[in-house]
Amino acid sequence: MSLLDAPLIMRRQKYYTPDPDYDDITTGAKSYDKCGGAFGEDEETTKWSQIYRYNYILYLIIMCVNILACMCVPCAPALACPGCCFVFSGTPTLTAIILTGYRLKNEKGDLCAQNQIVYATGEEGVEFTFASDAETMRKLWIA
Repeated sequence: MSLLDAPLIMRRQKYYTPDPDYDDITTGAKSYDKCGGAFGEDEETTKWSQIYRYNYILYLIIMCVNILACMCVPCAPALACPGCCFVFSGTPTLTAIILTGYRLKNEKGDLCAQNQIVYATGEEGVEFTFASDAETMRKLWIA
């Protein structure tokens, strides 16, 4: 995954509008995480938006470290700082991979991945469904 997560975040934000009819105030669950009502009246959520936010922030930080490393090339001793940052980013990156796989392939994720409800329509009439989001997330997770 990389900054390619940004379109998924934008899709989620387009679907999520602060509407008390769709938000569960007691649990803090958003309608996107409830997969368009695929779970019925249960309080279960996929927590996909958590994955999107975590991956987006993580890879944004790694991109900034890359830029810092490029700026430090003329002064070789300064490369120690971005080098340490790359070393310490391994654990959060592994966590992102595991968390994405778990949330995508668990029982709730599989149910949501089969949901063909159109929650947004993009440019040129492209329809966004939870199934298409799951397929995109699966491709990014494997990559």
